[in-house]
Amino acid sequence: MPVMVAKKRMVTLYITVVAMFLTLAYFGYHYSNNMKLKRAQIETTGFSTDMAYFDLPRISLNLGGGMASTQMRIDLSLEVAKRDLPMLEGYQPKITDRLNRFLTGIDPADTRRVSAVTALRHDMLEQVNRVGMPVPVHDVLLRQLVIM
Repeated sequence: MPVMVAKKRMVTLYITVVAMFLTLAYFGYHYSNNMKLKRAQIETTGFSTDMAYFDLPRISLNLGGGMASTQMRIDLSLEVAKRDLPMLEGYQPKITDRLNRFLTGIDPADTRRVSAVTALRHDMLEQVNRVGMPVPVHDVLLRQLVIM
């Protein structure tokens, strides 16, 4: 009788292992086919965006009016919709002037904070959108920021 029980357990074990193997094989096959489909969809659609970047000329200025003034050099790009990019060309002098006036009023001590770059980007975005142009600027990207 103990031999019969051992054989039944062995058969049950084999059936369980085979069932688990088939289940895993099914899910693996299904998952790999889904991934192939998703990859094919990504390759056919490609990556496209309706945003474009407008590069502003380099801005070099002195921060603070004291004897030991701090120099800043900054290169910016503005993120706008592609359809609005041609309209932005005419507003470039106004944008640069607005940013020059804003940046010269910054206290050099404020540039040493950990969150200074994030706050500066946010404030520059507000300043650019206040110029009065019909083109909404979605983001300000810092290509280079040097404070000496």
